[in-house]
Amino acid sequence: MARKGSVKRMNSASEPELPLAKGEPMPDRWRRSQDHFAVMTDLIKQELDDETQLVEERWKTWSKQRLLLSGVSLFDLRARTQGRFFGEDIVVFEAQDGGRLPEHRFSHGDIVLISRSRPWGEKVVEGVVLDRGPTRLRVVVSERPRDVRKGGWRLDRGANRVAHDRMHQALIAFHSTEGDGGTVLRELLLGNVLDMDQSAALQPDIRGKRRLREPTPVPDYLNSSQKEAISSALNRRLTLIQGPPGTG
Repeated sequence: MARKGSVKRMNSASEPELPLAKGEPMPDRWRRSQDHFAVMTDLIKQELDDETQLVEERWKTWSKQRLLLSGVSLFDLRARTQGRFFGEDIVVFEAQDGGRLPEHRFSHGDIVLISRSRPWGEKVVEGVVLDRGPTRLRVVVSERPRDVRKGGWRLDRGANRVAHDRMHQALIAFHSTEGDGGTVLRELLLGNVLDMDQSAALQPDIRGKRRLREPTPVPDYLNSSQKEAISSALNRRLTLIQGPPGTG
């Protein structure tokens, strides 16, 4: 979300446009940027809601053994506080005997839900994994769990709210006309140009960068599609390259 007290101006067109019906394909051209913002915001919210629902169903339908084997839950942990991180408490979770934790999938940046035993039926504290080690997990919380040193604790991996918040912030920055958050390609990405192909094929104009007089040689060890992608990216204003994960 935007900072409190700040104002974000959104690009808009005078011609009104009805919102998309559920299930309707998105248009190639967006007449109003706020329609694009609203649709994309709703889509990432749906993704977060679906993931949250899956997490809650997992709590209620999976056995304790299955949760442990899948690495998405840890049980019977002891806890203690250990300093602060940017003003928020750090809570350390360890096995009751101080030994190694079971194999798990908790990692830096993951959202975790802290409870005693039944997260769907009691007050839950949400935190973010700061780091992990063989014998402990450190979690940053905005609200310290009550009686943190007493009894046992349960940790569950939550929905990826961090990814949702980052995507939402990116949408706000993309549509902002203030500061450096926007992009000169906004009109092209929203389809607000007369000829999409012609506009995309324009030579890039990057301030402070001298245009290359000679074409940049492409390494010979690349295949033909890779060479074509590099050449297009260097000589066109906008290039969309789709490939397997890791090829970006």
